[in-house]
Amino acid sequence: MTTLCGSAETLDALMDPRGVGIGQFAALMNLPSTTVRHLLREGLLHPYRLGARFVFFVQNVIELRGVQQWQALGLTLEETRDFIQAQNLVGMLMEADQDGTRLMTVSHTQPHPPGPAQVQELQLQALERIQAANARLNEKKRALEEQLARGQSLEEALRTTLQEATTSVE
Repeated sequence: MTTLCGSAETLDALMDPRGVGIGQFAALMNLPSTTVRHLLREGLLHPYRLGARFVFFVQNVIELRGVQQWQALGLTLEETRDFIQAQNLVGMLMEADQDGTRLMTVSHTQPHPPGPAQVQELQLQALERIQAANARLNEKKRALEEQLARGQSLEEALRTTLQEATTSVE
C-alpha cells in the first residue's frame, strides 16, 4: 500500500481517521488541485463529503491510480469512466449474486438486493458499456498498428539507404 501511495508519510496521512482535504490530497499525489477537482466533476473520484468539504482517504488513491492507469493506456476520461462504471456494475452484480443481501458501491449502499429483472438490466448495461469501450479501444489499436507499420517501413527504408551508402563508400 505504501508503494501505491508513494511514501509511508502519504499513507499515514490518508489513514488518519480525519482524512485529508482536496488541497492536501492533490499535494500528496503530486497533482494540481485543479486536476483533482476535474476528476471529481467527471465522477472519477469519490471522496466522502463533510458538509461542503471533500475528505479523501486511501481508497481515493486506489481510484486515482486506476484512472491514471487507464489514461496511460491512451483512454480518454470518457472511456475511462465507461470502463470504471462497467467494472463497478459487474462488481455490484457479483456481490449481489454472491451474498444475495445487498448491492453496494463506493458511494452508497442500497438496503435491498436487485430483483432478477434489475440484475438482468444491470448486466445488459454493463455489457453495452464494455462493448462500446472495447470498440473504441479496438479503433485505437488499429490506428496504433497503422502508425507502427509506417514507422517500421520508414525504419526499413532508412536501414536500406544506410546500407547502400555504406556499400558505395567502400
